[in-house]
Amino acid sequence: MKTKPLKYPATYGIRDEFDALYSADGSKLLKYDNDDLKTYSIREGTKVICDNVFLLCLNFKLQEVIIPDSVEYIGDSALSFSGSLRRVVIPKSIKHISSNPFVSCRNLTLESKSSRFIIDHGMLIDTKHQKLICYNGQAEEVAIPDGVKIIGNYSFAYNETIKKVVVPNTVVKIGNSAFKYCKALEQINIPNSVIGIGNNAFNSCLSLRQIHIPNSVKSIGACAFEDCFYMQQILIPDSVVRIGDVAFQCCKHLQQITISNPTTILGEDVFGSENTVFWYEDFDDENDDPEYDMECDGLCDRLQQIFIPEGSEEHFKQMLSKEYWDKLTNIKK
Repeated sequence: MKTKPLKYPATYGIRDEFDALYSADGSKLLKYDNDDLKTYSIREGTKVICDNVFLLCLNFKLQEVIIPDSVEYIGDSALSFSGSLRRVVIPKSIKHISSNPFVSCRNLTLESKSSRFIIDHGMLIDTKHQKLICYNGQAEEVAIPDGVKIIGNYSFAYNETIKKVVVPNTVVKIGNSAFKYCKALEQINIPNSVIGIGNNAFNSCLSLRQIHIPNSVKSIGACAFEDCFYMQQILIPDSVVRIGDVAFQCCKHLQQITISNPTTILGEDVFGSENTVFWYEDFDDENDDPEYDMECDGLCDRLQQIFIPEGSEEHFKQMLSKEYWDKLTNIKK
């Protein structure tokens, strides 16, 4: 069943006594924007909590959402960025949970009555698909349980406390925006079971200075390491066949990168574009947290060397803008 809300919900929907908007047949919760309630009980008979229903309830008083046993689907970002939210219980009726519905719910405690969707050390895991859906805890070090195969989209995104993540060698995919803006993240191991790193996977991990990409990864998504401000060097193994658009944009301290495969396809502006504008407080002082107060372009302007296999210059010149051609440096086999 689709979790997207109706195109014109206000026209075709009906409102309950708390001004929450439902589909005409009552099967879908489309929108909630009541800023007075501390607890809201979703109506019995509801099957779908649509995408973005409680999104951006930042200043609301809402602390608990009671989900009835009739609900089977929870949509993308359904309760994300709800800063006051304290408690949600996943009912046993749930059949599908989309990309992390609870992004940046810092104060949330999740409980589950479902045998499929379990809570393990604060992590919500879909045991059927062996996918980690979300983590909302405040620990500085987190170990993902053995058996997890997929680190889901947005699963750790916007977590402000995590410094170290231990990834088991059962994981094969790191999803889109999985660690986006985990600004305290300093250390993560990517095991040699991983074959894909999704779009925006480590975007804006401001404290990440180094990362090892194993010789199992085949693709690195668009914006995957964009704005990893203090990353200084990175080695791309020869297993990688494609690197997405602007994958390293605004890595302002990146000095060296090695691309081991002579046929790796590079996306557009893989090292950024001068037409992109970012705002930073001070990008020269490594002791400062680079907040968005000062204008700078998106180029990797400290990049000195792009190491490539001997004889592959023409291949990479076709995909890089001219300002990077003189940085191409051969590696002898």
